[in-house]
Amino acid sequence: MSTSSSSAATSGLARYQLDIPTSALASSSTRTRTSSTSDRSASSQSQHGFFYIPDFITAEEERYLMGKINSAPQPKWKVLQARRLQHWGGQIAQKSGTLIPEPLPDWLVRFPNIVQRVRETKAFVESKHEGPNHCLVNEYEAGQGIMPHEDGGAYFAAVATLSLGSHTLLDIYRWAPEEPTATGSTDHDEADARAREQHPVFSILQERRSLLITRGDAYKDYLHGIADRSSDTTQHFARVINGSSIKAPHLQQALISAGVAVQSDPAQAFEVLPAGAGTKQLPRVGVERQTRVSITMRDVERVSKGLGGVLGRR
Repeated sequence: MSTSSSSAATSGLARYQLDIPTSALASSSTRTRTSSTSDRSASSQSQHGFFYIPDFITAEEERYLMGKINSAPQPKWKVLQARRLQHWGGQIAQKSGTLIPEPLPDWLVRFPNIVQRVRETKAFVESKHEGPNHCLVNEYEAGQGIMPHEDGGAYFAAVATLSLGSHTLLDIYRWAPEEPTATGSTDHDEADARAREQHPVFSILQERRSLLITRGDAYKDYLHGIADRSSDTTQHFARVINGSSIKAPHLQQALISAGVAVQSDPAQAFEVLPAGAGTKQLPRVGVERQTRVSITMRDVERVSKGLGGVLGRR
């Protein structure tokens, strides 16, 4: 187990929690929405938010995982319009949200035992299975992204995403405020479609080999997406909220150029731009994206025990 993941298990998630700017907090009206199938889990969670753990795996483990993913049989890949992905752990029935289970692959549960490491963070301690039982592997070539979205109600309100191969910027969006109708209800009450704000309120920089956990209210109150671009510039890095957790020197330099505080060594003071140096005065330094693979782990709380489970029978 890597040093960072061991620390996460012993010290809990609190030390990795990201501070959300006050101006970016979600509207309290969204707290009434439930994305988990279990109300008990949403009400009992003691920690909510975004948690960023750098160097969750080693470079050797990253190479091993990339090799296993890339050597998967071609039928295992599902090709979408803009990217391709793999399902592991089974398929989720569209109507019932029930998992038709299959065993997770050895490269997730034996060596390196990523699922166990995620369990040890306690991010899923209140879920039905106390850990992930389903995994999506997404491949993003440079220039590919994904539209802002939420993960939906089939899962416990937590998700853990391991990044391989390249960095990316995860853009975080809020739902647009809901306007009451003449009857006192909201548009969301009458139609299951909601608008989001046009621009992200902040971004999270995900380095290769890092783990990002989204939990509780943050899982339900925000949408997340990745912009379709092949490089990230000063303008994009200026929205990053986890600059103090970033380890890669070239990404630290890009953040400094954008006016975002970084910390190259925990014993040192933060590095920031000189006073008065705004991003408009700086060159639009670009950091190229490479092919990135994400391993997204969640707990599908409703699992089929046979044909009756698939059909939604109790």
